[in-house]
Amino acid sequence: NYAHTPKMAIACLLLGFAGAQVGKLNLPDATSGAIVEGLVGQQTDLPLAEVQRLPASAWKSWRGGDHVVGRHGIELWLRLTMRNHGDVPQAGVLDCGDYFADRVEAWLETNDGKWTRLISGEAVADGEKALSGRDLASPVIVPARGERVVYLRVTDFFGPVTFPAWWPDERDFHAAKARGL
Repeated sequence: NYAHTPKMAIACLLLGFAGAQVGKLNLPDATSGAIVEGLVGQQTDLPLAEVQRLPASAWKSWRGGDHVVGRHGIELWLRLTMRNHGDVPQAGVLDCGDYFADRVEAWLETNDGKWTRLISGEAVADGEKALSGRDLASPVIVPARGERVVYLRVTDFFGPVTFPAWWPDERDFHAAKARGL
């Protein structure tokens, strides 16, 4: 009986659109030119200033397609370079794609050359988080025709895991979260 076929097709389309994460770019992303690098020989208790002084050879390019996985008791450090080829700044959200990390710290350089730290994670009180809720996410503004470097330190008792994604328009991120995606 094919009488239900049009109804099923419409239902599938609606569910597909409702479940779509429109605007999300898994990183690294060739279209935007975003780069993800991981610190080779992961460390513990490494301060940001020391991480920034590391030579290029200390970082390994990550090609994406799967989670970045650390080891128990070790910090996972990532350096992300977000690029904006457009004429207006992108007010987006950098999302770590995992609910269960104990702590994620994102460092962003401000316009005056200082670094600001944004925090999220399961072990972080909601009032201390950059964005309220369970998401391991931080707001990031990438200047028009420019780039923004973000350093991420991910820690978790059982071993840090992340699958970084970029939402160039923060409204898309919040809309997806409102739908429970």
